[in-house]
Amino acid sequence: MAKEYGQYCGLSHALDLIGSRWTLMVVRELLLGPRRYSELENGLPGIPTNVLSTRLRELEEQGLVERRLLPRPANSVVYELTEYGRELEEPLLRLGRWGAKSLPEPKNSDFLGCSSIALGLRGMFHSEAARGVRMTFAVPVRDFEVRGEIDDGQLQVPSSYPSPPDLSIQGDPATMMELFRQRAAP
Repeated sequence: MAKEYGQYCGLSHALDLIGSRWTLMVVRELLLGPRRYSELENGLPGIPTNVLSTRLRELEEQGLVERRLLPRPANSVVYELTEYGRELEEPLLRLGRWGAKSLPEPKNSDFLGCSSIALGLRGMFHSEAARGVRMTFAVPVRDFEVRGEIDDGQLQVPSSYPSPPDLSIQGDPATMMELFRQRAAP
């Protein structure tokens, strides 16, 4: 664990729990559901394996993540957020919206994964504007596609549904980035 601030304050304690490098990125991946260790590695290119295993262990010790064994035939270990860990979703979505406002143009070398887009969509979603809407959609990004569903003001991203989607949201990278920065309207 990183050095503690030693201050009796909710923010200080929160940063003691989740302020270490890579911790919030691990939480970001787990906000999309249970993940195998290898899936976490793939979603977090550049994270050293010792850092990933340390962060997972710390998050488990803090009651934010739990590890469980999937039943046969999968028979593999997954990590998932506890109820306490899932409480981080709204603060992380707000932090992501805030950061997107000054996000620079992506470089070709920048990793852009499904979880970044999925959580970006969750962060930009306005449930009140989607009341009464029922539809499926797809957002093609580089070499993958993020799928979602809207059901009467509720957004489910990612989602798996039979193809084709009701709506495919496509645009050049610059336009898509303007949407994520909230500098352009859909």
